[in-house]
Amino acid sequence: LKALQLFSEGYSLYCEREFISAMQKFKEVLEISPKDGPSQIYLKLTEKFINSPPDKNWTGVYNQETK
Repeated sequence: LKALQLFSEGYSLYCEREFISAMQKFKEVLEISPKDGPSQIYLKLTEKFINSPPDKNWTGVYNQETK
């Protein structure tokens, strides 16, 4: 339950372009549940966007291209 709450907080921060704070939340989820797939994906995305921010028209939508 704690992991779900942390993920929700992280996702909200991610959508608000608060990537550093979001990254910390996803890391906290992974401390509780190391195999949590969504947190692994969003952690990678936050790291990417910290280094190369999305353009101003970014909507926060993530389309997975591979399985």
